[in-house]
Amino acid sequence: MVIVSELSRIGRDTVRTPHAIMRIEEAGVEIRSYLSDAPISLADETSEIHTIFNSLAASFERRRARQRTYDALRRRAEAGAVTGGRVFGYRNERNGSGYVHRVIDETEAAIVRRIFTLYPEGDGLTRIAKRLNADGIQAARSGTGSWAPTAIREILRRPLYAGRVVWNKSQKVTRQGTRGQRQRPATEWLEREAPALRIVSEPLWDAVERRRVRAATTHASQTRDGLRRSRPPGSDLRSPSLLGGLAQCAVCGSSLTSMTRPYGPAGHRRRVAIYGCAYHQKRGPAVCTNAVVIRQDRLDSAVLAAVAEALDERALAPLVARAIERAERRGAEAPERRQALERERAAIATAVRHLLDAIKHGQATETLLGELAGQEARAKAIERELAAFEPGPRLVALDRKQLAALARVLRGELAAGPQRVRCFI
Repeated sequence: MVIVSELSRIGRDTVRTPHAIMRIEEAGVEIRSYLSDAPISLADETSEIHTIFNSLAASFERRRARQRTYDALRRRAEAGAVTGGRVFGYRNERNGSGYVHRVIDETEAAIVRRIFTLYPEGDGLTRIAKRLNADGIQAARSGTGSWAPTAIREILRRPLYAGRVVWNKSQKVTRQGTRGQRQRPATEWLEREAPALRIVSEPLWDAVERRRVRAATTHASQTRDGLRRSRPPGSDLRSPSLLGGLAQCAVCGSSLTSMTRPYGPAGHRRRVAIYGCAYHQKRGPAVCTNAVVIRQDRLDSAVLAAVAEALDERALAPLVARAIERAERRGAEAPERRQALERERAAIATAVRHLLDAIKHGQATETLLGELAGQEARAKAIERELAAFEPGPRLVALDRKQLAALARVLRGELAAGPQRVRCFI
């Protein structure tokens, strides 16, 4: 049984709430409201009408509550008060009006000015993050405790540091039962000047914007095929490395990433792909001291050789045979096991009825109550095990010769190199 105060605690949607109630009821669970002392159900016409009517009323109230919240936040934004959480560089303080206002935190503001100064001077996002980490400066967010290039990028894009407050840029929406955000058109934004919140000067802000625009327009935004680089399709998301995102740094635990470095004697240098710690490369030695890099082709070849050795037919054949025998044995034992569980379930149901009769006649001793709890727990365990026997997708026949042939093909693809392996998989 599920006990709630009212129907709106299950949901406040005219369509999704009755559907959720139907699924809960079909699972054998009863829903009751302790405010109305009545069941919430779709079992009969009266209950169905009552449920749908209350779902509609709850949906109306949800929309009204959203509008009230929006109106209250708009009044705060127009008054220059805080409408969200804390922003790096400011403190949130409550004044006499009852609203919370931002006040510049000079310690954090100095870090913001340093970031804005370094960027126009030529430092990139990664280099700025490494400098801050090397100096032991506390990161804007707790999390990993270190600065990341993405955090630097977000700071450089925030107009609040230039003394401009922008509100109502996004809206929370629900699609297919999942919450998300959509960007509102610029005509709906609320913008106001806030000179008291300015941390960086207008010339410094303009210098940062000029470099951001220059960096965005230096390279072509489209490929020769007319595809945008900023949002590649799924086919472009194939990893150029075999182990990128899979292997981890042994020092800090972050992922190994693929990058390029110059290699070769002077005059004949060329860039080769290597693996290295992502945190060391992006956040600096203050976060991770692992400066070891390995050529990508050599490490890929070593990994593929180890996998190919594990797929050797002589070593793989007995393992495949044991796995097939185990699967066949489980399939043969399944009907007998299911019958045994069903017999035990029936016996437990009888025992539970006898225990309930004894309790109704005033024999609710601690021993009987403990026995009842144990029988109910075992019944639930049996139901879970029986659910595993529900008919699922039909398995293909297991053929030892076919699996051995597949292993030989995979070994051949491994020998051909990482690109062939990715295509094969």
